[in-house]
Amino acid sequence: MLELQQQDIPKLKSERAVSNNTGQEDGGNNGNSYDLVFPALPDSKILAPKTIGVNGQCASSNIPPKGWNKVRTSTVNNVFTISVQDRKSDNSEKFGEGESKRICSQITRETGAEIEISTSKNMNLTFLVRGKDADVTEAKRRIIASFQTQATSAVPVPKEHHCQVMGKQGTRRKEIEQRTGARIQMPSIQDTSDIINVTGTRDAVEKAVQEIRMISDELSKKAFERIEIPKIFHPFITGGHNEKLNSLMKETGVKIHVPPPSVNRDEITIAGDKEGVQSAIEQIKQVYSKMEKESATVFVEIPKQKHKYLMAQKGNGIQDILLETNVSVEMPQQDSDKETVTLRGLYKDLGTGLTKLYEKANSMTAETIECPGWMHRFLIGKNGSNLRELIEDNEKVHVEFSDDNKIIVEGPTNMIPKVIDSLKKAIDCYVSTELVVDPKFFKHIIGKNGSNINRVKNDAGVIINISESDNNSNIIRIEGRKDGVELAKSELEEMIYKLENEVEKEISIDQRHHRAIIGVKGEKVRELQEAFNVQITFPSSVEARSNLVKIRGLNDDVNKAFKSLAKLAKELDEANYVLEIPVFKQFHKLVVGKGGANIKKIREETDTRIDLPREGEDSDTIKVMGNKEKVLMACDMIKKIQNEMGDIVTKEIVLGNVKVRNVIVNLGNKFIQSIKEDCGGNVSLKFPAVKGDNTIVIKGPEDDVDSAITQIQTMVDEVHNSVLDLKVKPEFHKYLIGKKRANVKRIRDLTNTRIIFPPETDSVNENITIVGKKENVDKAKLEFEAMITDISNVVEDRVEINEKYHKSFVAKRGEFLHKLEEECGGVKISFPKPGGGDKVVLKGSKANVAIAKQRLLDHAKILENTIQVEVNVDPKYHRHFVARRGEIINRIIDDCNGVSITFPKLASNDDVVIIKGDKTNAEEAKRRIEEIVKDLENIIEITMSVPPKHHRHFVARRAEVINQISAEFNGVTVTFPQVNSNSSEVLIKGHKDFVEKVKNKINNIVIDLEQRITVEVVIPQRMHRVLMRNRDLLEGMRRDLDVWIKFPERPPEDQYNREPEDVNVGEDTDENRAPSVNDIVTIFGKPENCESAKQILIDNIPKTIDLNVPSEYHRSLIGSKGATIRKLSDDYNVQIKVPNQEQNADIIKITGVQKDIDEVVAAIKEEMRLYDADKEDRQLRSYEIQMTIEPEFHPMIIGKKGDTVRNLRNKYGVQVNLPRRGEGNNENIVTVVGYQQSAESARDEIQEMVDKLKNVYKEEILIDNRIHSRLIGFRGRNISQIMDKYHVDIRFSKSDSSNPDLVVVYAREDATQDDVLDCIDYLEMIQQDYLTDLFENEARANLKPKTESQSIPNGNHNSQGGAGFVMGNGAPWEKAHPDTNSTRDFPSFAGIATSANNAGSDKTNLPSWGSGRR
Repeated sequence: MLELQQQDIPKLKSERAVSNNTGQEDGGNNGNSYDLVFPALPDSKILAPKTIGVNGQCASSNIPPKGWNKVRTSTVNNVFTISVQDRKSDNSEKFGEGESKRICSQITRETGAEIEISTSKNMNLTFLVRGKDADVTEAKRRIIASFQTQATSAVPVPKEHHCQVMGKQGTRRKEIEQRTGARIQMPSIQDTSDIINVTGTRDAVEKAVQEIRMISDELSKKAFERIEIPKIFHPFITGGHNEKLNSLMKETGVKIHVPPPSVNRDEITIAGDKEGVQSAIEQIKQVYSKMEKESATVFVEIPKQKHKYLMAQKGNGIQDILLETNVSVEMPQQDSDKETVTLRGLYKDLGTGLTKLYEKANSMTAETIECPGWMHRFLIGKNGSNLRELIEDNEKVHVEFSDDNKIIVEGPTNMIPKVIDSLKKAIDCYVSTELVVDPKFFKHIIGKNGSNINRVKNDAGVIINISESDNNSNIIRIEGRKDGVELAKSELEEMIYKLENEVEKEISIDQRHHRAIIGVKGEKVRELQEAFNVQITFPSSVEARSNLVKIRGLNDDVNKAFKSLAKLAKELDEANYVLEIPVFKQFHKLVVGKGGANIKKIREETDTRIDLPREGEDSDTIKVMGNKEKVLMACDMIKKIQNEMGDIVTKEIVLGNVKVRNVIVNLGNKFIQSIKEDCGGNVSLKFPAVKGDNTIVIKGPEDDVDSAITQIQTMVDEVHNSVLDLKVKPEFHKYLIGKKRANVKRIRDLTNTRIIFPPETDSVNENITIVGKKENVDKAKLEFEAMITDISNVVEDRVEINEKYHKSFVAKRGEFLHKLEEECGGVKISFPKPGGGDKVVLKGSKANVAIAKQRLLDHAKILENTIQVEVNVDPKYHRHFVARRGEIINRIIDDCNGVSITFPKLASNDDVVIIKGDKTNAEEAKRRIEEIVKDLENIIEITMSVPPKHHRHFVARRAEVINQISAEFNGVTVTFPQVNSNSSEVLIKGHKDFVEKVKNKINNIVIDLEQRITVEVVIPQRMHRVLMRNRDLLEGMRRDLDVWIKFPERPPEDQYNREPEDVNVGEDTDENRAPSVNDIVTIFGKPENCESAKQILIDNIPKTIDLNVPSEYHRSLIGSKGATIRKLSDDYNVQIKVPNQEQNADIIKITGVQKDIDEVVAAIKEEMRLYDADKEDRQLRSYEIQMTIEPEFHPMIIGKKGDTVRNLRNKYGVQVNLPRRGEGNNENIVTVVGYQQSAESARDEIQEMVDKLKNVYKEEILIDNRIHSRLIGFRGRNISQIMDKYHVDIRFSKSDSSNPDLVVVYAREDATQDDVLDCIDYLEMIQQDYLTDLFENEARANLKPKTESQSIPNGNHNSQGGAGFVMGNGAPWEKAHPDTNSTRDFPSFAGIATSANNAGSDKTNLPSWGSGRR
């Protein structure tokens, strides 16, 4: 809290004056006071910068540190172990995989600490955590929470001790959590529970619980003792499973805390009643003294692997020995190599304890059997199913498969032989064998996508291992049951025999003809293979440039197939002669002609096929295919068009230097390509072919030819400088060139060199030629080397996916593909064009490409298991399936695990519906659709006649009757005509078995409606709302009696409309007046049901009775805040009216149904009986004592927010009534009501409190009551700060008292006389400031104009008649003629002003700050 300093008061006063002026004077000028619009500049002292340090102290800047800390490593290592008993199971078959691997990776990622995990033979987990100290601590906490079983303990601690356990701002709880590693959860302040929950590992929970209990015991009001007993004797005090300790605590009634075995502490704490504590201490010391004198110690050697049998689960084995023999067993630490076990106890008990120890150690055993490692998977089975069958009911036996061809069986001694026998029998059932096969046959044995090998595996139920990656291996290994291995071996041997006797022959067929030979979906090549009984293999998409076709089979069959394919290839060659003719790109449109006229004419005359490059391709070659003679004719016609219609010139350039000629000739095609690219591809160059000829012939459009000549001349000049061949892998060339040659152009412009790449058709040439000045060539070389380094990190891989699945990957604008690329780190995935083969290209970083490749294969495997099923559905039923946004289809798709169902377009007559999905779900969807179609075939429509007057009965209440009929008769739909039509035709549509039944049902309802009558019953209008509120009654009659009840509309002007809720109004007049239309209730239904409903309504008309209940019972009947009478009214559905207390009447009125009235009368009489039974005790509780206490002490008796008086009432069970303000002579009377003894005790305590208050030092001060509210502040905030600051209580006089200015200051218990005087000084100082502000406001109010038609100064008028910007009071020009009577311009001293004002003014006209009492 900031303290208000004396030097700050003027500034606050100035700001307060500005604020007050704004609120009072400038109400009419939008708050634009002069002081706000033109504020004064602040004092320089106020703006002086200060550096605030800790705790508000001024801190000097640039203070040098006292010294440098020593440089230390920021990396720490932490090693800890989690025992097998405390390990959580991660359900993984192998160590370090599954959930444990995922958790460690996540912790490493989130904390930055490195984690190494290892396991020992006893299955303990050891962790090494490395990193920064804070990261290691956090990682260790998360590891323990994830890998170690968590225990929870609820510790009851008295509520008043919780704050001490919590500590200031939770520091003590945090310290306990850091020391123990457990988590402590405290109940909230509002929660009445005293339970503290501790969560963590078992050891951590024990340590935390011990510390909490020690804190609670120390704080307990009962006796708390500590005794030192050596740790080795603690087991004899606690007994086995704490039986002795619990018995001792029960006998003495105290709490005894013995440190758990994991805590190395000798101290035992005892808390409780002093007698019980002393008794417990004596008994504990007796046990200790006896064991110290008579106990002995025995050391025995037990193999380390048997220690866990002694411990059992949570150390229960040791506790059992202690309980049965009174001998304690001490085990070495789990991470210790010692095998010595210590037994301690009486001489007579040690023998029995040793016997029990050996029994526990030998109760479990472990044996090892030999078993090949490959056989382990068969013995375990899928998800351990085979192993569970082998173990059967021996659940306590643990079977472990080791990597050294062994199986370790561990468990109870009597169960081990049975399990080992089962395992040995199972081992004898499995065998393995190996076949030596030439590796070249492996791919034929495996088959396409593993079809052959998978068929053998499935038929024989075995595992077959073929190592294709190891080129030196020629072994096929078969593993499984004996019969399955023999079956698989015979099938493989038969397959190998056939492969060894087959021959393979190759034939060269132009790659262009492969597709024609294969045919649509491989039909033609399949016919050839079946005809000659051979296998024909065409080159894959990876070998797209290969022309070799392989034929495999028996020798004679291969020869016949070879001849047939050779003949077919010759025919295709003759019919598909290809010639490529270069035509400048700009003349292609001339070759095509307007509307394709020219090229169409050439095709018709020569009967050839002419292909032009697509728009956007760089090629300028036109391809002509067909018969050889006709192809040559077509080429001549195309050349003629180019020469006639294009401006083609031919020029020559002579190279003057032989060296230059040789360099350019050696560059060859690279040089030509480079020149053509620079000239837009519109020129052709011809090099000299004869030695000594230095002439180059250039042909093309004139402008392009001149440009080429200029390029060649520049090339001649550059050759004299430097030529460099840079070797780069051909696959990198396209990345170095860039899109639209952007990279080459950039480097060429940057270095002023010519860069020549080998043509795209040359996939072997690695040379990139750079020509130019030497320094420019070197610069270009560096640019290329930098680009090559970046490209080298990118790998390109291919994966083979069946072409028929490509569409599924790229569907929906490649949505799946884009998502996969994004998830795999931006890998670029390229699918071939339709018909381009199965190879999919992936490009990106090596790791991301591997992930994307696996994801593609996984998705392809899912697609392989997808089948397509067709079902015929009559088109007239299609709308039924797709209606209502495909509701029926979507339901089938959801029920069948997301199968795809495609209906033909509604406009078509196609009846085939296609279903795609896995076999089971697709067949289920087909069955569902066929069932629906079968039901639709049984749907019929009929019409019937229903009189329009009865239509409303069927369609009312949201067609309730129609919906009931539809639900009863299997969803049959009933359609009635529109409301305004006079049609009587009703349409019924549904299953033929139910339509007639629905018709009969409707006819029966109509007949019933014809028989119904209308009955009128007279019920007073004022009773209608009462009956209408009873919805259960009306709904029950409508449902049970099948009648309609209609109440008349409520009249707008009626005597009953004035008080609709009071059923008693006008009751006497109902019998005398004639019934009106508004009193008649109509009942419609069968005659007998109408009469029954009429009688029920009459019986339920509310009645009013008078019940004589003496007035002394009225208060009890009403209850606290009307709770009792309200409960009676609600429970019995009646209205009870009790007369006012001033009427002093005994009659109460009860309104309701007769049945309810009878029940509530009985309930009221029961309340009266209970009141009479409690009368004597009530008189005893009415003992009253009156005390005379001055009003100034009443607030102290009430206390802050009534706490003091509330505590008195709760403590003594009495009522303490203090007088209200303005009660005259009774203002000093305080009344205490209750039992006599309790009232007297409460009176004595109040009197003691008053006597104590009378002796408190106090001072009186006069403070103008008009500023009391300002001193008090909003909700007493200001006065509370003052009282807390000076440790006093301040009481203000009431505004209507004889001296309203009187303020009394009381000293609190921790205050002195000086504090009271200081507070008074401060109040007087504040009073002067507040009074000054008060007088200024009064003066300002006196100066304010009396009329609203005040002229606006300075001519600030708004053209619309309203005020624009208005300057408020306080401007300099307003002070030219100061008012000498103004207290603001000519202020007087505060004391004189105060007295003058009090003497000469009427306080009633001054503004008040509110009531003085708070």
